Amino acid sequence: METHLSPCIRGGKPTLMLTRSLSTVARQLALMHANVIALEYAEVGGVVGTTVIIDQKEFFFPCTGMWDVGSFVTEVLEP
Repeated sequence: METHLSPCIRGGKPTLMLTRSLSTVARQLALMHANVIALEYAEVGGVVGTTVIIDQKEFFFPCTGMWDVGSFVTEVLEP
């Protein structure tokens, strides 16, 4: 990530990260740069869902799998 994506992210390129687990570096980039939207698997209080970092803020959406590419397409992109 550091070699290829970080310079683009720091340069303001719009970035979407979908992953089971964000690395420490990826999480820091998402929280520091408003051009990044990051979605990862999360479990809060026994409820499975997706943590979303957008506009440098973190939110939890229960009972969704938006961090997974297939679920992201179904839940977000399809009408």
